[in-house]
Amino acid sequence: MKPEYRCKYCGAPSWLPPIDQAPPPDYCHESDHGEPPEPELEPEPKNAQGVDPVQPWPNTKSEARQLAAQLGIELKGEPK
Repeated sequence: MKPEYRCKYCGAPSWLPPIDQAPPPDYCHESDHGEPPEPELEPEPKNAQGVDPVQPWPNTKSEARQLAAQLGIELKGEPK
């Protein structure tokens, strides 16, 4: 992403439009040219049921135990 504007005092790339640029006291610093905008975060992906398809974690211990049994995972400390 490149800055849209140029500093009207030194010609450097600037994130600030010319109307918002103030004359520097001595010379331009990088901070005088503004900051790039924050990128927008994409929402977490959800399927039709509203569940995260990548990591559909169980909500309760009993669901976790059932899922572990389905996947053939032995849980330590669990009665057999």
